[in-house]
Amino acid sequence: MVDLLWVAAISVTVTVVLIVINIYYARKLGFFRFFRLLKERKKEITTTLLWSGAVALVIIKSYWLAYATNPVLVEHSIAWTEIDQWIPRLDTIDLLLIFLFSTIAGVIILDLETVVYSFVATAVLSFAFAAAYSALFIWHILEWNRAFPILGWRCVEYVITVAIRNIFRMTIPFVVVLCLLGVLLGAFGRGIIRPSAES
Repeated sequence: MVDLLWVAAISVTVTVVLIVINIYYARKLGFFRFFRLLKERKKEITTTLLWSGAVALVIIKSYWLAYATNPVLVEHSIAWTEIDQWIPRLDTIDLLLIFLFSTIAGVIILDLETVVYSFVATAVLSFAFAAAYSALFIWHILEWNRAFPILGWRCVEYVITVAIRNIFRMTIPFVVVLCLLGVLLGAFGRGIIRPSAES
């Protein structure tokens, strides 16, 4: 019993010493500088994440609405279709909302280099969020998960491929172009109206 107590005490002591040494060297090598950078860029990161989420929610709403207005798609578990009136697509109001969100993001971010990086991050993140929703929708609501025991991982590959194709068909090129134009218009508009905001 005493031997186990000594082994536990030595193990805990060695673990604590190793953790302290690792934290010291991580700090000395500049690992925690990343967290300081996150603190300094909090406004830009928050704006980019909110912008990505807003664009993704508009895309998700349109995707969901296509299935809500056409229940036959859910009844027959149709994940991909070429029938024109059943294809999920963004309407004019959705595109205007995306342009408005992008313009607001441009007004908040302002710095041109950050605007470009935020645009790229938003394009990738909003696509990823919407594709993830689409994949989960196909998997659970359209019940493609029932085919998994029969098809195995091919079923998962099909669901992911169809989800990406659906969102790609909805977003490219209009959403990307409107995001870019909106954020540039917002940044340049604020720079022209309030030049003192740049400094």
